[in-house]
Parts: sequence; structure tokens; C-alpha cells
Amino acid sequence: KKILVKEMDGSDLKIAIARAKFNEKITGDLLAGCLKALGAHHVFADNISIYEVPGAFELPVVAQKIAINVDVIIWVFNLYF
Repeated sequence: KKILVKEMDGSDLKIAIARAKFNEKITGDLLAGCLKALGAHHVFADNISIYEVPGAFELPVVAQKIAINVDVIIWVFNLYF
């Protein structure tokens, strides 16, 4: 069985990353991994905006405000129980 992988090109995308700062060490590492993956898919740093909020509950509010200006919103958060 062959699996073909097409290289993704995100060079024309505007990306917003909404990051919850709760558990900052974890979400910081997640953000770093996210930025690395976006770079690997040719997303330019100038096309990435990062928004930080105190916790996961604020993410939908921020996402709603920025949705009309970007192609993709990535939520970065950690739920801790």
C-alpha cells in the first residue's frame, strides 16, 4: 500500500495563534512546536499573529474577534484536571 504525501504550502495563508497562558510552560512548548511546524510548511513569520489570553475560557472570545482577518486560527491551550 503506497501513501503519497503532498507537500503543503502555506506561504499565502494568514495564521492567527490564540494561546492560553495558563500552564505557561506547557503552552509555551506547544506554541514553539506549532511555529516550527508552520515554518516547515512555508508559512512566513510575517503572516503569523499570536494572541495571548489568561486561560482557555477566553479563547472563543478572541477567536471570534480575529476570525474575519485570517485564514486559520490555531488554539493553543492545556486543560488541567
